[in-house]
Amino acid sequence: METLTERLRRFEELCAKHDVVTRNTRIDRYRRYLEQPPSKGWELDRGVFIDPPNSPIQHSLDRLLYVLREVHELTWIGESLRDADTRGLADKLRIVVRGADFAALDRNTESRNTQFELRIASYLGRAGYRLDFETLTDIVATRGLTTYYVECKRIASAAQLARRIKEALNQIEERKPKSGFVHGRHGVVAADVTRVAFTRNGLTWGVTPDHSRDVIQEKLQDIATEVEKDGPYLVGRPVVGLWLQIHIPSLVLQPPMPTTRFSSVFLSNPKLESAARFAEWRFVAHTFAAGVSEPGDEAPRPLQPRSSIQIPKGTRFRFDEELLEALVATGELPERADDHVVLSVRSPGAEDEAFEDYSYFELKLAFGSVSAEERRQFTHSLDGTRLLLGPLILQRNRYGELPPWLDEGEDASASPPSAS
Repeated sequence: METLTERLRRFEELCAKHDVVTRNTRIDRYRRYLEQPPSKGWELDRGVFIDPPNSPIQHSLDRLLYVLREVHELTWIGESLRDADTRGLADKLRIVVRGADFAALDRNTESRNTQFELRIASYLGRAGYRLDFETLTDIVATRGLTTYYVECKRIASAAQLARRIKEALNQIEERKPKSGFVHGRHGVVAADVTRVAFTRNGLTWGVTPDHSRDVIQEKLQDIATEVEKDGPYLVGRPVVGLWLQIHIPSLVLQPPMPTTRFSSVFLSNPKLESAARFAEWRFVAHTFAAGVSEPGDEAPRPLQPRSSIQIPKGTRFRFDEELLEALVATGELPERADDHVVLSVRSPGAEDEAFEDYSYFELKLAFGSVSAEERRQFTHSLDGTRLLLGPLILQRNRYGELPPWLDEGEDASASPPSAS
């Protein structure tokens, strides 16, 4: 939180550099929210924000995730454009700071539309492009002898998807000059499809960071399939491709953390001559295919996934015996609420600590990930069903640096544990 607050201050410094006032704007409120220590409980309403009666923000965790969604995007923009060569940035920043506190509360979308434009521009700014915001095109980005004319659209529903993409393509056709003998000029459509995938500008979650990422990538791939199925929009148009992006707050269960996911898919124009094909490759390489760490961040450490777990003698388990009996009787998981506790585990020597609970949702994921042969083993008898604790615990503790007590005993598959 301290690091994020400092980065938000740097965004405020960027605004001040361009004579944009942030006092008493949503930027000011985000910073005041983050500056309040977690010991105060992260209450939903601490006098910082004022929500309408029908606000979708009904829980303190919702509030935290929505704040992080905004601040992660703004700090990314600030870090990327702070030293970039820009023209017309001040006017864009003035529009951004006066928007509603949260996208889910938007009544006038101009601020968030502009914020999306700056988000897309920020990738190009990091790659050393000169950015011009003073033209009819949303972003004109130039590096060397190549210029990209980028039209940005935030698409509010699946029903709008085709129309809004075609609208952007038409705008590029009208506004982009033709390429010269030396200087290449190419169009790009960037579309935020968050509300196509998640209709209420809401939140998503996953058991692990990888699971959270995969949930969003699956949504993006589904949208990309719809775009390609409905017609070859890009063929014959002066664009190198269509950039689809989702930006959404996410709650990860293991390790427990709130985060923000930025996920992208780039659909190439299938009919490009060689110069345009090279321009498409450069655009992808310079934008979302490039590194996305914040300046000053440590390089990510590679994590070594576990292939098995070792559960020591003395580990205590509590099973939902009724669920296990139903699993043996039918061969299928009986219906339960996602937060229903199916297994509780306590490591040896931790008698004074609470049991660690595993939910039905986690069991569904683990059960769905095993082979048909393993599933038959897990449903053959009560002893077999108890072996499900292996993939269930492994799923939550995927990486070797996590709880060391899992490596202190015999392989979990050696014998079925008994309830205790």
